[in-house]
Amino acid sequence: MRLLPLIHEHSPSKKDCDAAITDPAVATELTSKPYTVDSDEADANISNSCEDIKQRGLYPENPASDEEKDFPIVFIRVVYRAYHIQELLFNLMYAPQNLYCYALDSKSSPLFHEQMRNLSECFPNVILTENEYEV
Repeated sequence: MRLLPLIHEHSPSKKDCDAAITDPAVATELTSKPYTVDSDEADANISNSCEDIKQRGLYPENPASDEEKDFPIVFIRVVYRAYHIQELLFNLMYAPQNLYCYALDSKSSPLFHEQMRNLSECFPNVILTENEYEV
């Protein structure tokens, strides 16, 4: 399984965060280091099997509380590139009771379309719109 290309060069530790709270120079240094790779080339090397997607993130099977179960949220997004960022955002927002609707830009690459289609086939609460849009 290949990880998403999100952490690059330096991964901050608890010690880094503690130091950043008391020393502005440490905070500045931490923010100057690259953490996100945003390139189409990065997406070409990501395995998009359902098994790998689920291994890369934490996807709970049950709502975290009765309140969340009783008040699901619908997320609607128009997306066009950077699959690894889309998967990261999806993982950060994911809850099994919520619904995730994605509208794809018609100018998106075939690879991006395939990756988003695979994501939607992996989770029953992820839907791709039938229509594509020019954004």
